[in-house]
Amino acid sequence: EKIAQCEEEKSKSNDKLKEITMFKEEMKAEKILQEENMKKEHQTEITILGATIVALQNDHALELTSLKERFTAEYTRLEEMQQKTIVDNEKTVLRLETSNSLAEEECLKLKEKIAQCEEEKSKSNNKLKEITMLKEEMKTDKILQEENMKKE
Repeated sequence: EKIAQCEEEKSKSNDKLKEITMFKEEMKAEKILQEENMKKEHQTEITILGATIVALQNDHALELTSLKERFTAEYTRLEEMQQKTIVDNEKTVLRLETSNSLAEEECLKLKEKIAQCEEEKSKSNNKLKEITMLKEEMKTDKILQEENMKKE
C-alpha cells in the first residue's frame, strides 16, 4: 500500500511536474509572443517616427527653399534699387556739374561785360571831362574874344 501510495504521489508529482512544465512552456510561448508583439510595435513606432522625420525634413526643406527664394527676390530687389539710386545720383551729379559749369561760364561772361562797361564808363567819363574842358576853353575863348572886340 505504501508503494501504491508512493506510486500515486509520484504520479501526482509527475502530473504536477507536467503541469509546471506545460505552464513554463506556455509562459515561454507567451513571453516570445509578447516580445514579438513588442518588436512589431517598436518597429511600427520606428517606421511612423521615420515617416514623421522625413515629412518634417521635407517641410523644413520646402520652408528653407521658400525662404531662400524670398531672400533672393528681396536681395535682387534691393540690388536693383541700389543700382537705380546710383544711376540717379550719377545723373544728378552730372546735371549739377553741368549746371555749375554753365553758371561759371555765365559768371565769366558777366564779369567780362562788367569790365567792358567799366571801361566804357571810364572812356565816357574821360570824354565828358574833355567836353567839359573844351566847353570851358570855348567859354574862355568867347570871353576873350568879346573882350578883344570891346577893346577894339
